[in-house]
Amino acid sequence: MRTMATILLALFAGAPAWAGESAEAQTPYDVKLAPWPCWRGPYFNGSAPDQGIELIDDLGKAKLLWKSDVPIPAGHPSKATRGYWAGGYCSPIVAQGRVYVAYWTPPGRTDYAWTEADKDPKHSYGRSRNPTNNRDDLTADDVLHCFDAQTGKTIFRTVLSGKGLMRPECKSGSHLTPCWWDGKVYFSGSAGRNYCIDATTGEPLWDAETGMSKTQDAGKKDGKANFRNANRVNRAAPVAIDDVVAIADGTTLIGYDAANGTVLWQTPKMEGNTSVATPWLHGGPSTGSGQAKAYFICKGRLMEAKTGKVLWAISDPPGAAPSAVADDILVMPNRGGTYRNGMSDEKAPPKSMTAFRISPEKHEQLWQLAYPTPHGSQGNPGYIYRRYAYGRTYKNPLTGEREECFVRVPLATGKPEVLAMGHRIAILGYSPIAFEGFLLAGDAKKFLAVGGAGKPEIKPGPGPAANSTSCAYADGLLYFRTESNTDARLVCYDLHAN
Repeated sequence: MRTMATILLALFAGAPAWAGESAEAQTPYDVKLAPWPCWRGPYFNGSAPDQGIELIDDLGKAKLLWKSDVPIPAGHPSKATRGYWAGGYCSPIVAQGRVYVAYWTPPGRTDYAWTEADKDPKHSYGRSRNPTNNRDDLTADDVLHCFDAQTGKTIFRTVLSGKGLMRPECKSGSHLTPCWWDGKVYFSGSAGRNYCIDATTGEPLWDAETGMSKTQDAGKKDGKANFRNANRVNRAAPVAIDDVVAIADGTTLIGYDAANGTVLWQTPKMEGNTSVATPWLHGGPSTGSGQAKAYFICKGRLMEAKTGKVLWAISDPPGAAPSAVADDILVMPNRGGTYRNGMSDEKAPPKSMTAFRISPEKHEQLWQLAYPTPHGSQGNPGYIYRRYAYGRTYKNPLTGEREECFVRVPLATGKPEVLAMGHRIAILGYSPIAFEGFLLAGDAKKFLAVGGAGKPEIKPGPGPAANSTSCAYADGLLYFRTESNTDARLVCYDLHAN
């Protein structure tokens, strides 16, 4: 996770799609119904469809439309703060005119509002210490909070009492973004338990234990969660396609029946933590073939969505960072590892971002960047917009000089173009999102105009967002969580030109 505020980048229009090909991947979502249904948007690669909406060209002029009617826990507390608990890094999603955010609270809290009682040392935070080591009870409540997308008013707040776990370390709580599918919201709680909630009423429909949540339960004393397994967290958000919800459980991926929570399949253990799966539709009318078929791609494996059957696997897959797909092009980030400060060129991984042309039968490598990404970017996903992949390198690919660069790579050629240089620009950024010619990443304080003439220019953005969370976009509106020790909110900014 990030320790510094990220920079907001904006890529203006002017990057054409390949002639004769669609600008984006197929999506199983009706984007008018669910414009930002899960982490990384409806295409699962960080982008939203271009709708021709005229937006402001200076995000510093964005108008605050609303703040949520009640506070919500911030994702990440200040290092120096005592008497504060964090609710996790979940990013907002948008569907059916509603915005959803998941978090955890100490047990029994009917809402989030900081009180004098929170000065209790059990809520203290510190990266280098664990104030809850000697506590018997770490039980928490998992929460799904639903807001009206136009007003910020609470529609429902579903509390799963006693099923969560208070996180004493910096990766606190429910930091996995929910997923909307066919009128239901799916999310993974702070103890690894998976939930299905009716998106209209907030009624819990089913929940499922995982190996992770069972381990947490086994660590309970007198029915209360203790610290023994409190640091074991899942790092992969749920995604859905073809009525199958794929949620990671540590080193495996589980496919659930979206309607009833039945486990349809589970992969064997993979090396390292399982990444967020990337749904992929292949075939259908857009390609001149029959009905489109649904697949998941996870750590270089292509799997049938309904059965989990592995059709092929790419050798030397990346770590926990998810891949991105546009039509039949797969982009894998950090495939060769990351450069660490002080590492010699001889020991630095010789490769990184890699593109493949894929089909259900095979994969074929198209290109690969020679320089690896800097240390700290191993959690950054691959992302694609208007036929360009975006990423970071620890060397300038044009000069060979050691300097961190933010680059875009045409999918057709694999020849990187340097957009910005320097640690403050290139190294920071968690799960960028793209829409209507903008490429946005991070804390919304600033953005970088990189599509116009001349040198890129950094300009003010709307304001700070919660550390390590991502923004969501829908129909000219930008949603994100703010960071505050006592009054964090979900906010919405209007980006329309008029």
